[in-house]
Amino acid sequence: MVKLTGPALGQSASGTLAESVIFSSCKGRSYLKTYKKPKQPRTMPQVAMRAAMSFLSSQWVNVLPAFRETWLPAAQAAAISTFNAYQAANLNRMREGLAPSVFTPPSESGNAALIANWQVLDGIRSITIRFNISDPRQGWGITIYNVPGTGIQPTWHQLIHVTPALSTGWHDYVWPQKTPGTYWFTFKLFTGTGKTQAPASFWYDGIVTG
Repeated sequence: MVKLTGPALGQSASGTLAESVIFSSCKGRSYLKTYKKPKQPRTMPQVAMRAAMSFLSSQWVNVLPAFRETWLPAAQAAAISTFNAYQAANLNRMREGLAPSVFTPPSESGNAALIANWQVLDGIRSITIRFNISDPRQGWGITIYNVPGTGIQPTWHQLIHVTPALSTGWHDYVWPQKTPGTYWFTFKLFTGTGKTQAPASFWYDGIVTG
């Protein structure tokens, strides 16, 4: 989108036009340059951060008022909202390989959801990760990782998606991937109290075709 307060190429012209040209300015003089898509618009740390933030944001609406109040001291200390305190603390925990929690301090108790079956399905420019929750127990979510190969323990930067684990039945996540090849995945389950299950002792491979 191009924003103008005067004629095109005026000093205030800025933005991208139809992913073709870019209007910009330098030292008060406007110019055009060819638009080029970033070679890697979604780095691994960016994907991990977006996955974690998306999960935390979507789940805040389900956090009970009593649990929200536990974030009030941290929020007041940092002069931020309780939501931002909850999100910041949980993002730090997830970067450290720990599970998020709906309240603070996390008790790290209970049992994560029980998974009856995992499937990784090949696809064209995507892979579908499918799992069957037979008993939610005290589970809150599942972190999904794309790892370099079988037997490799996942890290924060390999996180590609966080999905709720609150209901029984089959659940699907479609992972978009434009580059053909074989990809490996593993998982962690966690409770709403901040307890994480050890990484799965099994890994699944899926093939992406162009």
